[in-house]
Amino acid sequence: MNENIQNNNIERKDGWYALLLFFLAMLITGIILLFLEMSGIEFDKKYMGIGMVLLNALPLVLCLWFCQIYFDRKGKELSVFSFENRFGSAEKFNPYGLLGIAMMFFSLVPVEYLTELIPTKGFEFMEKWEESFKEIFAMIEKNPAASFLAIVILAPLLEEWLFRGVILQSFLRSGWKPFYAILTSSLIFGLIHGNPWQFVGATMLGAIMGYTYYRTGSIKLSMFLHFLNNGLAYLLFFQFKVESINKAYEFPPSELIFYTMVCLGLGVLMYKKTNVKWA
Repeated sequence: MNENIQNNNIERKDGWYALLLFFLAMLITGIILLFLEMSGIEFDKKYMGIGMVLLNALPLVLCLWFCQIYFDRKGKELSVFSFENRFGSAEKFNPYGLLGIAMMFFSLVPVEYLTELIPTKGFEFMEKWEESFKEIFAMIEKNPAASFLAIVILAPLLEEWLFRGVILQSFLRSGWKPFYAILTSSLIFGLIHGNPWQFVGATMLGAIMGYTYYRTGSIKLSMFLHFLNNGLAYLLFFQFKVESINKAYEFPPSELIFYTMVCLGLGVLMYKKTNVKWA
């Protein structure tokens, strides 16, 4: 399946500008939080869940709004707030794009294995980092409904719009080599999670979502992969009280190798069966 995507005056720098706008949105959010803290306003504990949702969504919504203003003023052919496959003739659904779902599931075991190799003890700053991480999980556990909205619904929707739909799309449509475009956007995605344990998983899963997006041109499929990943994490945490699938079941090394090889094989098959020309 060979589908064509027109360049439409998108440049690589547009993706970097979008990242700068994200940091600006984070700064604005931080200033708002600092103002609320200094003002001495006390919030009812029953509204903490709503606050958590707003805290997660606000910088992403602000950034996407800033991006749309930027693209409109520069006359760029990129509509930020759109679910459509807005990429020239890439409008037909390719069933081989669903291989991305299988890739994601088979990657979970080796990804979690690599994450567990990162130490949590032995370094004071790592131990403090882990403690703050545990506090976040405690807040999540106290607000299951708000956590579901923030983690399973809003995060896949807003993060994919920004990191695949704007940043990666800009890199690809500028003519940058796909390998470097996907790698760079995935590393950015991992870094913004703000801790070394999520960095590994977010980077690798971001690469799979980015690769699927690159081969299909479908932001909706990328969002669906993100939804499945976060939904599984939510289910494991609330239903089985574990933070990863490897803690629910101990996989022997032979199975780790098997899952890795299957994931790579599916990626090769997707490459042969899908094709979207970005520039």
